[in-house]
Amino acid sequence: KSYTVVLGDKGISSLERGGCLETTQTASIERRFVYLFDGKTGEINAIPKSSPGLGFTRPMLVESLENIALDCLKVTLKRGVGVSSVSKNNDSTGILQAHLEDGTTISATHVIGADGKWSKVRQSFPSLSSQAKVITSPAFGVHLDSPTVPTGFKTDGTYVINPSKECMFYIIASPRPSGGHGGFSISIVCYDETLERYPWLE
Repeated sequence: KSYTVVLGDKGISSLERGGCLETTQTASIERRFVYLFDGKTGEINAIPKSSPGLGFTRPMLVESLENIALDCLKVTLKRGVGVSSVSKNNDSTGILQAHLEDGTTISATHVIGADGKWSKVRQSFPSLSSQAKVITSPAFGVHLDSPTVPTGFKTDGTYVINPSKECMFYIIASPRPSGGHGGFSISIVCYDETLERYPWLE
């Protein structure tokens, strides 16, 4: 997968506090604008960001962080298996047990629930799950990669392309860092009504 992730002030600050910013910057591309592209008229409205963000392809960000972690003592990386649940020992130790999908368990004093919208970590603790309300919308995405930069597009921002309303979809086009093979990552965001008009998407 080569779709992009954009880190704002908080994400950049987290990398800096962790001593990772300088290394990860080499795998990123600066984002200074959001470009609103009117698909009907062709007009582009450039909206400057209050502060630049950093754009990564997801694999390159993960690879950069893994390379940093491999140089740290007492860090073990395990890939290819997800967390199914987390439990707490019924004693005074406060030790947590991370239960993995392959049936193994990892004991830990802390677990960071950076596992997305459907977080298994959050779902494992009522005190956490009650703090979030998950709202779903009847939408889906179609992703593709362009190996080249579309004519007239700049690489310092994300493009949001709005066709005419009857099309019932919009497009997000994001420049990829050259280390991630360059070009653009393109996502077409569709709705249930889109399938009625374009049944071949199903």
